Amino acid sequence: MRKLGMPILAVLLLAQGCTKEDKCGDTGCEDTGTSEPVDAPAALAFGVSWSDCMLNVQVTNADQDHTMGIVGANWTGEACSFSTMDPNECKTVFDGANRFESANDGRMGDPVCGDGLDGLDGETTWYTGADADQLTYAFWNQEGTLVDCQGLQCGFFSL
Repeated sequence: MRKLGMPILAVLLLAQGCTKEDKCGDTGCEDTGTSEPVDAPAALAFGVSWSDCMLNVQVTNADQDHTMGIVGANWTGEACSFSTMDPNECKTVFDGANRFESANDGRMGDPVCGDGLDGLDGETTWYTGADADQLTYAFWNQEGTLVDCQGLQCGFFSL
């Protein structure tokens, strides 16, 4: 039995072998007792910018499409909340650059950009760059969970 025990022990030790190339060299394995940090996945991010008649939304590190809603200072606008969805208010944003042309016809002192409310759809916005400081943007994932909100009126989307 003793003669059989040594070969079995040797086979077990050899079976463990070196599993990390960076720790195994010509001299065998060395356990440094440290592990290398695992990089966390890059964070999902939404960036919003305006020209006079164009809303630019940059989505970074999205693994799915997101829905965007916008409200102005008076809690009115293209809210697109999941409790009161109107297809004309909802905007779909994808990973990368997204652009929405303004349909504003110059009412209320905004720049003339488009054909007015009749031209408002999921690919346009009523707002213009003149409204930018008063707008709040909300982003939902496909399950309807609010994943980001930017602006002063985020409470509107969490009601």
